[in-house]
Amino acid sequence: MSIMRNSALAFAPKALAIVTGILTSVITARYLGPSGRGVLSLVLLSVAVLSLIGDLGLGASITYFVSKGRLRASEALAFSVFASLAAGLVVACGALAIWPLASDGFMNGVPTRTFTIALAAVPAMLFVNLWVRLEMASRRFEVTMLYQSLQALGLLTVNVGVLLVARLDVQALVAGIAIVWLLIAASMFTNSLRAHGFSRRLPVGTIREVLNYGLRSYAGGLVYYSTLRFDTFVLNAYAGNSAVGQYSMAVTLTEKLWLVDSAVGQATMPEVVSREERSAAELVAATSRTVMLVGLLLGGVLFILAPQVIGILYGEAFLPAVTPLRLLVPGVILYSSSRILTQFYVGQLGRPGVASIISATTAIISLALYFTLVPRFGFTGAAIASSIAYTTNFIISSTLFWHATGMGATTVLIPTAAEVRRVRNTLGAVVRRIRPHSS
Repeated sequence: MSIMRNSALAFAPKALAIVTGILTSVITARYLGPSGRGVLSLVLLSVAVLSLIGDLGLGASITYFVSKGRLRASEALAFSVFASLAAGLVVACGALAIWPLASDGFMNGVPTRTFTIALAAVPAMLFVNLWVRLEMASRRFEVTMLYQSLQALGLLTVNVGVLLVARLDVQALVAGIAIVWLLIAASMFTNSLRAHGFSRRLPVGTIREVLNYGLRSYAGGLVYYSTLRFDTFVLNAYAGNSAVGQYSMAVTLTEKLWLVDSAVGQATMPEVVSREERSAAELVAATSRTVMLVGLLLGGVLFILAPQVIGILYGEAFLPAVTPLRLLVPGVILYSSSRILTQFYVGQLGRPGVASIISATTAIISLALYFTLVPRFGFTGAAIASSIAYTTNFIISSTLFWHATGMGATTVLIPTAAEVRRVRNTLGAVVRRIRPHSS
Protein backbone atom coordinates (compact mmCIF):
# COMPACT_ATOMS: atom_id res chain seq x y z
CA MET A 1 0.00 0.00 0.00
CA SER A 2 1.55 3.38 -1.02
CA ILE A 3 2.44 6.17 1.41
CA MET A 4 0.10 8.50 -0.47
CA ARG A 5 -2.82 6.10 -0.05
CA ASN A 6 -1.96 5.53 3.59
CA SER A 7 -1.87 9.28 4.13
CA ALA A 8 -5.23 9.68 2.41
CA LEU A 9 -6.74 6.95 4.58
CA ALA A 10 -5.28 8.53 7.71
CA PHE A 11 -6.53 11.97 6.71
CA ALA A 12 -10.09 10.88 5.96
CA PRO A 13 -11.15 10.72 9.64
CA LYS A 14 -9.17 13.90 10.29
CA ALA A 15 -11.15 15.67 7.56
CA LEU A 16 -14.34 14.42 9.14
CA ALA A 17 -13.03 15.59 12.51
CA ILE A 18 -12.53 19.07 11.05
CA VAL A 19 -16.15 19.22 9.93
CA THR A 20 -17.63 17.67 13.07
CA GLY A 21 -15.30 19.70 15.28
CA ILE A 22 -16.39 22.96 13.70
CA LEU A 23 -20.06 21.97 13.93
CA THR A 24 -19.55 21.03 17.58
CA SER A 25 -17.82 24.33 18.33
CA VAL A 26 -20.69 26.20 16.66
CA ILE A 27 -23.26 24.36 18.76
CA THR A 28 -21.40 24.91 22.02
CA ALA A 29 -20.69 28.56 21.24
CA ARG A 30 -24.27 29.37 20.25
CA TYR A 31 -25.86 27.44 23.10
CA LEU A 32 -23.40 27.94 25.97
CA GLY A 33 -22.06 31.43 25.18
CA PRO A 34 -18.50 32.62 25.97
CA SER A 35 -18.65 31.77 29.68
CA GLY A 36 -20.12 28.27 29.29
CA ARG A 37 -17.83 27.57 26.37
CA GLY A 38 -14.91 28.64 28.55
CA VAL A 39 -15.87 26.14 31.27
CA LEU A 40 -16.20 23.35 28.69
CA SER A 41 -12.82 24.23 27.16
CA LEU A 42 -11.11 24.15 30.56
CA VAL A 43 -12.60 20.74 31.41
CA LEU A 44 -11.76 19.14 28.06
CA LEU A 45 -8.28 20.64 28.03
CA SER A 46 -7.58 19.45 31.56
CA VAL A 47 -8.49 15.82 30.78
CA ALA A 48 -6.40 16.03 27.59
CA VAL A 49 -3.42 17.15 29.66
CA LEU A 50 -4.09 14.41 32.21
CA SER A 51 -4.21 11.79 29.46
CA LEU A 52 -0.85 13.04 28.24
CA ILE A 53 0.53 12.76 31.76
CA GLY A 54 -0.62 9.14 31.88
CA ASP A 55 0.70 8.33 28.41
CA LEU A 56 4.31 7.99 29.62
CA GLY A 57 5.49 8.34 26.01
CA LEU A 58 4.13 4.87 25.25
CA GLY A 59 2.34 5.91 22.06
CA ALA A 60 5.64 6.57 20.32
CA SER A 61 7.09 3.39 21.83
CA ILE A 62 4.34 1.19 20.43
CA THR A 63 4.75 2.68 16.96
CA TYR A 64 8.51 2.11 17.10
CA PHE A 65 8.58 -1.43 18.49
CA VAL A 66 5.65 -2.80 16.48
CA SER A 67 7.02 -1.25 13.26
CA LYS A 68 10.42 -2.80 14.01
CA GLY A 69 8.77 -6.18 14.57
CA ARG A 70 10.08 -6.37 18.13
CA LEU A 71 6.63 -6.34 19.72
CA ARG A 72 3.77 -8.46 18.41
CA ALA A 73 0.37 -6.84 17.95
CA SER A 74 -1.21 -9.19 20.51
CA GLU A 75 1.43 -8.16 23.04
CA ALA A 76 1.02 -4.48 22.23
CA LEU A 77 -2.76 -4.77 22.68
CA ALA A 78 -2.41 -6.37 26.12
CA PHE A 79 0.19 -3.83 27.14
CA SER A 80 -2.07 -0.96 25.97
CA VAL A 81 -4.96 -2.24 28.07
CA PHE A 82 -2.93 -2.67 31.25
CA ALA A 83 -1.04 0.60 30.82
CA SER A 84 -4.12 2.73 30.09
CA LEU A 85 -6.09 1.31 33.03
CA ALA A 86 -3.26 1.63 35.55
CA ALA A 87 -2.03 5.03 34.44
CA GLY A 88 -5.55 6.36 33.96
CA LEU A 89 -6.60 5.49 37.49
CA VAL A 90 -3.43 6.92 39.03
CA VAL A 91 -3.73 10.17 37.08
CA ALA A 92 -7.44 10.56 37.88
CA CYS A 93 -6.85 10.03 41.60
CA GLY A 94 -3.97 12.49 41.54
CA ALA A 95 -6.14 15.09 39.84
CA LEU A 96 -8.80 14.72 42.50
CA ALA A 97 -6.18 15.11 45.22
CA ILE A 98 -4.96 18.48 43.92
CA TRP A 99 -8.39 19.72 42.84
CA PRO A 100 -8.97 21.89 45.95
CA LEU A 101 -5.92 23.95 44.97
CA ALA A 102 -6.70 24.10 41.25
CA SER A 103 -10.37 25.03 41.72
CA ASP A 104 -9.40 28.29 43.41
CA GLY A 105 -6.88 29.24 40.73
CA PHE A 106 -6.45 28.08 37.14
CA MET A 107 -9.70 26.07 37.14
CA ASN A 108 -11.75 28.77 38.84
CA GLY A 109 -15.38 28.65 37.74
CA VAL A 110 -15.38 24.93 36.88
CA PRO A 111 -17.85 22.89 39.02
CA THR A 112 -16.23 20.06 40.98
CA ARG A 113 -18.82 17.51 39.86
CA THR A 114 -18.32 18.39 36.19
CA PHE A 115 -14.57 17.89 36.48
CA THR A 116 -15.01 14.61 38.36
CA ILE A 117 -17.30 13.24 35.65
CA ALA A 118 -14.76 14.15 33.00
CA LEU A 119 -12.07 12.11 34.76
CA ALA A 120 -13.96 8.93 33.87
CA ALA A 121 -12.82 9.42 30.27
CA VAL A 122 -9.08 9.51 31.03
CA PRO A 123 -8.34 5.72 30.89
CA ALA A 124 -10.36 5.44 27.68
CA MET A 125 -8.53 8.40 26.13
CA LEU A 126 -5.21 6.77 26.99
CA PHE A 127 -6.24 3.48 25.41
CA VAL A 128 -7.57 5.12 22.23
CA ASN A 129 -4.25 6.89 21.68
CA LEU A 130 -2.26 3.69 22.16
CA TRP A 131 -4.71 1.72 20.00
CA VAL A 132 -4.35 4.12 17.08
CA ARG A 133 -0.56 3.83 17.28
CA LEU A 134 -0.79 0.03 17.38
CA GLU A 135 -3.07 -0.27 14.38
CA MET A 136 -1.15 2.29 12.32
CA ALA A 137 2.07 0.40 13.00
CA SER A 138 0.24 -2.80 11.99
CA ARG A 139 -0.73 -1.10 8.69
CA ARG A 140 -4.48 -1.42 9.44
CA PHE A 141 -5.23 2.06 8.13
CA GLU A 142 -8.80 1.29 7.07
CA VAL A 143 -9.68 0.13 10.58
CA THR A 144 -8.24 3.22 12.25
CA MET A 145 -10.06 5.41 9.72
CA LEU A 146 -13.36 3.73 10.54
CA TYR A 147 -13.09 4.02 14.31
CA GLN A 148 -11.73 7.57 14.34
CA SER A 149 -14.62 8.55 12.09
CA LEU A 150 -17.12 6.87 14.41
CA GLN A 151 -15.61 8.72 17.33
CA ALA A 152 -15.94 12.10 15.60
CA LEU A 153 -19.55 11.39 14.67
CA GLY A 154 -20.28 10.15 18.21
CA LEU A 155 -19.01 13.35 19.78
CA LEU A 156 -21.06 15.46 17.36
CA THR A 157 -24.17 13.38 18.10
CA VAL A 158 -23.73 13.89 21.83
CA ASN A 159 -23.47 17.66 21.39
CA VAL A 160 -26.59 17.75 19.25
CA GLY A 161 -28.53 15.49 21.59
CA VAL A 162 -27.51 17.12 24.87
CA LEU A 163 -27.58 20.79 23.86
CA LEU A 164 -29.96 21.17 20.92
CA VAL A 165 -32.48 18.42 21.64
CA ALA A 166 -32.48 17.93 25.41
CA ARG A 167 -31.42 21.52 26.22
CA LEU A 168 -29.18 20.38 29.08
CA ASP A 169 -26.06 21.98 30.56
CA VAL A 170 -22.28 21.66 30.44
CA GLN A 171 -22.23 18.90 33.05
CA ALA A 172 -24.58 16.69 31.01
CA LEU A 173 -22.50 17.34 27.91
CA VAL A 174 -19.28 16.34 29.67
CA ALA A 175 -20.96 13.12 30.85
CA GLY A 176 -22.05 12.35 27.30
CA ILE A 177 -18.55 12.96 25.96
CA ALA A 178 -17.08 10.63 28.59
CA ILE A 179 -19.54 7.91 27.58
CA VAL A 180 -18.53 8.25 23.91
CA TRP A 181 -14.85 7.80 24.82
CA LEU A 182 -15.64 4.70 26.89
CA LEU A 183 -17.79 3.12 24.17
CA ILE A 184 -15.32 3.78 21.36
CA ALA A 185 -12.45 2.38 23.46
CA ALA A 186 -14.44 -0.81 24.18
CA SER A 187 -15.28 -1.19 20.51
CA MET A 188 -11.65 -0.68 19.44
CA PHE A 189 -10.49 -3.30 21.91
CA THR A 190 -13.05 -5.84 20.65
CA ASN A 191 -11.95 -5.32 17.05
CA SER A 192 -8.24 -5.72 17.83
CA LEU A 193 -8.91 -8.73 20.04
CA ARG A 194 -10.43 -10.51 17.05
CA ALA A 195 -7.66 -9.41 14.70
CA HIS A 196 -4.58 -9.95 16.87
CA GLY A 197 -5.51 -11.93 19.94
CA PHE A 198 -4.47 -11.04 23.48
CA SER A 199 -1.15 -12.10 24.99
CA ARG A 200 -1.57 -12.91 28.65
CA ARG A 201 2.19 -13.17 29.12
CA LEU A 202 4.24 -10.17 28.07
CA PRO A 203 7.97 -10.31 27.23
CA VAL A 204 9.51 -8.65 30.29
CA GLY A 205 12.72 -7.61 28.54
CA THR A 206 10.94 -5.99 25.61
CA ILE A 207 8.43 -4.24 27.87
CA ARG A 208 11.33 -2.70 29.78
CA GLU A 209 12.72 -1.42 26.50
CA VAL A 210 9.30 -0.05 25.54
CA LEU A 211 9.05 1.80 28.84
CA ASN A 212 12.61 3.08 28.59
CA TYR A 213 12.06 4.36 25.05
CA GLY A 214 8.79 6.01 26.02
CA LEU A 215 10.16 7.70 29.12
CA ARG A 216 12.98 9.25 27.12
CA SER A 217 10.44 11.12 25.00
CA TYR A 218 7.92 11.54 27.79
CA ALA A 219 9.41 14.29 29.93
CA GLY A 220 9.94 16.79 27.14
CA GLY A 221 6.65 16.06 25.44
CA LEU A 222 4.74 16.31 28.69
CA VAL A 223 6.38 19.55 29.75
CA TYR A 224 6.01 21.05 26.29
CA TYR A 225 2.38 20.20 25.67
CA SER A 226 1.25 20.98 29.19
CA THR A 227 3.11 24.26 29.23
CA LEU A 228 1.99 25.20 25.74
CA ARG A 229 -1.62 24.63 26.71
CA PHE A 230 -1.07 26.43 29.98
CA ASP A 231 -2.00 29.67 28.21
CA THR A 232 -5.67 28.79 28.66
CA PHE A 233 -5.28 28.16 32.39
CA VAL A 234 -3.27 31.36 32.92
CA LEU A 235 -5.86 33.28 30.90
CA ASN A 236 -8.66 31.87 33.06
CA ALA A 237 -6.85 32.88 36.26
CA TYR A 238 -6.41 36.47 35.09
CA ALA A 239 -9.41 37.10 32.80
CA GLY A 240 -12.09 34.49 33.61
CA ASN A 241 -14.24 31.96 31.78
CA SER A 242 -15.62 34.35 29.12
CA ALA A 243 -12.14 35.30 27.90
CA VAL A 244 -11.24 31.60 27.75
CA GLY A 245 -14.42 30.91 25.77
CA GLN A 246 -13.52 33.53 23.16
CA TYR A 247 -9.88 32.47 22.98
CA SER A 248 -10.88 28.83 22.65
CA MET A 249 -12.61 29.65 19.37
CA ALA A 250 -9.36 30.97 17.92
CA VAL A 251 -7.50 27.89 19.15
CA THR A 252 -10.20 25.52 17.88
CA LEU A 253 -10.07 26.90 14.34
CA THR A 254 -6.30 27.31 13.97
CA GLU A 255 -5.43 23.93 15.46
CA LYS A 256 -7.62 22.24 12.87
CA LEU A 257 -4.62 22.86 10.59
CA TRP A 258 -2.69 20.30 12.65
CA LEU A 259 -5.02 17.53 11.57
CA VAL A 260 -3.18 17.54 8.23
CA ASP A 261 0.29 16.87 9.62
CA SER A 262 -1.17 14.56 12.26
CA ALA A 263 -2.71 12.32 9.60
CA VAL A 264 0.34 12.37 7.34
CA GLY A 265 2.65 11.80 10.31
CA GLN A 266 0.70 8.77 11.46
CA ALA A 267 0.86 7.28 7.98
CA THR A 268 4.56 7.95 7.37
CA MET A 269 5.99 7.14 10.80
CA PRO A 270 6.17 3.36 10.23
CA GLU A 271 8.05 4.08 6.99
CA VAL A 272 10.42 6.48 8.73
CA VAL A 273 11.18 3.76 11.28
CA SER A 274 11.73 0.94 8.79
CA ARG A 275 13.66 2.72 5.98
CA GLU A 276 17.39 3.28 5.64
CA GLU A 277 18.59 6.50 7.23
CA ARG A 278 19.04 8.60 4.06
CA SER A 279 15.77 7.44 2.58
CA ALA A 280 14.00 8.21 5.84
CA ALA A 281 15.49 11.71 5.92
CA GLU A 282 14.33 12.39 2.38
CA LEU A 283 10.83 11.17 3.24
CA VAL A 284 10.69 13.42 6.31
CA ALA A 285 11.87 16.44 4.31
CA ALA A 286 9.37 15.80 1.51
CA THR A 287 6.55 15.33 4.02
CA SER A 288 7.52 18.57 5.78
CA ARG A 289 7.42 20.49 2.49
CA THR A 290 4.00 19.14 1.58
CA VAL A 291 2.58 19.83 5.03
CA MET A 292 3.95 23.37 4.90
CA LEU A 293 2.39 24.01 1.51
CA VAL A 294 -1.03 22.75 2.54
CA GLY A 295 -0.77 24.67 5.81
CA LEU A 296 0.01 27.91 4.01
CA LEU A 297 -2.94 27.46 1.67
CA LEU A 298 -5.47 26.59 4.35
CA GLY A 299 -4.01 28.95 6.96
CA GLY A 300 -3.96 31.82 4.50
CA VAL A 301 -7.63 31.36 3.73
CA LEU A 302 -8.46 31.20 7.44
CA PHE A 303 -6.38 34.32 8.15
CA ILE A 304 -8.17 36.36 5.49
CA LEU A 305 -11.70 35.14 6.19
CA ALA A 306 -11.44 35.05 10.00
CA PRO A 307 -14.01 37.82 10.67
CA GLN A 308 -16.56 36.25 8.35
CA VAL A 309 -15.96 32.72 9.62
CA ILE A 310 -16.22 33.64 13.30
CA GLY A 311 -19.09 36.09 12.83
CA ILE A 312 -21.22 33.70 10.79
CA LEU A 313 -20.46 30.52 12.73
CA TYR A 314 -20.25 31.73 16.31
CA GLY A 315 -21.93 35.14 16.38
CA GLU A 316 -20.88 38.64 17.37
CA ALA A 317 -20.05 37.62 20.95
CA PHE A 318 -17.00 35.74 19.62
CA LEU A 319 -15.69 38.35 17.14
CA PRO A 320 -12.89 39.39 19.56
CA ALA A 321 -11.35 35.98 18.73
CA VAL A 322 -10.35 37.26 15.26
CA THR A 323 -7.18 38.95 16.51
CA PRO A 324 -5.76 35.99 18.48
CA LEU A 325 -6.67 33.67 15.60
CA ARG A 326 -4.61 35.70 13.13
CA LEU A 327 -1.72 35.86 15.57
CA LEU A 328 -1.76 32.08 16.01
CA VAL A 329 -1.84 31.09 12.33
CA PRO A 330 1.86 31.64 11.40
CA GLY A 331 3.14 29.76 14.44
CA VAL A 332 0.67 26.90 13.98
CA ILE A 333 1.83 26.41 10.38
CA LEU A 334 5.50 26.31 11.36
CA TYR A 335 4.80 23.90 14.21
CA SER A 336 3.20 21.52 11.71
CA SER A 337 6.60 21.17 10.08
CA SER A 338 8.30 20.75 13.47
CA ARG A 339 6.15 17.75 14.34
CA ILE A 340 7.18 16.06 11.09
CA LEU A 341 10.89 16.83 11.50
CA THR A 342 11.14 15.31 14.97
CA GLN A 343 9.96 12.01 13.49
CA PHE A 344 13.48 11.53 12.15
CA TYR A 345 15.00 11.50 15.63
CA VAL A 346 12.16 9.64 17.32
CA GLY A 347 11.52 7.07 14.59
CA GLN A 348 14.63 6.59 12.45
CA LEU A 349 17.45 7.30 14.91
CA GLY A 350 15.60 5.97 17.97
CA ARG A 351 16.57 9.07 19.96
CA PRO A 352 13.36 10.41 21.52
CA GLY A 353 15.46 12.29 24.05
CA VAL A 354 16.27 14.86 21.37
CA ALA A 355 12.58 15.62 20.96
CA SER A 356 12.35 15.98 24.74
CA ILE A 357 15.16 18.53 24.78
CA ILE A 358 13.47 20.54 22.02
CA SER A 359 10.16 20.42 23.85
CA ALA A 360 11.63 21.35 27.23
CA THR A 361 13.48 24.34 25.77
CA THR A 362 10.35 25.59 24.06
CA ALA A 363 8.31 25.03 27.23
CA ILE A 364 10.58 27.23 29.32
CA ILE A 365 10.29 30.05 26.80
CA SER A 366 6.52 29.75 26.45
CA LEU A 367 5.90 29.66 30.21
CA ALA A 368 7.90 32.86 30.70
CA LEU A 369 5.96 34.51 27.88
CA TYR A 370 2.56 33.51 29.30
CA PHE A 371 3.17 35.09 32.68
CA THR A 372 4.64 38.17 31.02
CA LEU A 373 2.04 38.80 28.30
CA VAL A 374 -1.27 37.28 29.48
CA PRO A 375 -1.75 39.43 32.61
CA ARG A 376 -1.19 42.56 30.54
CA PHE A 377 -2.76 41.75 27.18
CA GLY A 378 -5.26 38.97 27.92
CA PHE A 379 -5.98 36.53 25.09
CA THR A 380 -3.97 38.65 22.64
CA GLY A 381 -0.93 38.08 24.83
CA ALA A 382 -1.72 34.37 25.01
CA ALA A 383 -1.82 34.15 21.21
CA ILE A 384 1.44 36.07 20.79
CA ALA A 385 3.20 33.89 23.36
CA SER A 386 1.93 30.66 21.78
CA SER A 387 2.91 31.72 18.26
CA ILE A 388 6.42 32.63 19.41
CA ALA A 389 6.69 29.25 21.15
CA TYR A 390 5.60 27.39 18.00
CA THR A 391 8.11 29.33 15.89
CA THR A 392 10.91 28.67 18.38
CA ASN A 393 10.14 24.96 18.23
CA PHE A 394 10.45 25.01 14.43
CA ILE A 395 13.76 26.89 14.50
CA ILE A 396 15.29 24.38 16.92
CA SER A 397 13.84 21.33 15.12
CA SER A 398 14.94 22.44 11.64
CA THR A 399 18.45 23.35 12.89
CA LEU A 400 18.95 19.93 14.48
CA PHE A 401 17.56 18.19 11.39
CA TRP A 402 20.05 20.12 9.27
CA HIS A 403 22.94 19.06 11.51
CA ALA A 404 21.84 15.41 11.36
CA THR A 405 21.10 15.19 7.63
CA GLY A 406 22.68 18.17 5.88
CA MET A 407 19.20 19.24 4.71
CA GLY A 408 18.69 22.91 5.50
CA ALA A 409 15.62 25.08 6.03
CA THR A 410 14.90 25.49 2.32
CA THR A 411 14.82 21.72 1.90
CA VAL A 412 12.15 21.26 4.53
CA LEU A 413 10.15 24.42 3.74
CA ILE A 414 10.08 25.05 -0.01
CA PRO A 415 8.09 22.46 -2.01
CA THR A 416 9.22 21.26 -5.41
CA ALA A 417 7.25 22.00 -8.57
CA ALA A 418 6.08 18.38 -8.66
CA GLU A 419 4.80 18.64 -5.07
CA VAL A 420 2.95 21.86 -5.87
CA ARG A 421 1.29 20.18 -8.85
CA ARG A 422 0.41 17.15 -6.75
CA VAL A 423 -1.23 19.26 -4.04
CA ARG A 424 -3.00 21.40 -6.65
CA ASN A 425 -4.37 18.35 -8.44
CA THR A 426 -5.47 16.76 -5.15
CA LEU A 427 -7.29 19.90 -4.02
CA GLY A 428 -8.81 20.25 -7.47
CA ALA A 429 -10.12 16.70 -7.33
CA VAL A 430 -11.64 17.38 -3.90
CA VAL A 431 -13.35 20.54 -5.15
CA ARG A 432 -14.73 18.72 -8.18
CA ARG A 433 -16.22 16.01 -5.98
CA ILE A 434 -17.77 18.52 -3.60
CA ARG A 435 -19.19 20.76 -6.31
CA PRO A 436 -22.69 19.70 -7.37
CA HIS A 437 -22.81 18.10 -10.78
CA SER A 438 -24.38 20.41 -13.31
CA SER A 439 -27.16 18.94 -15.31
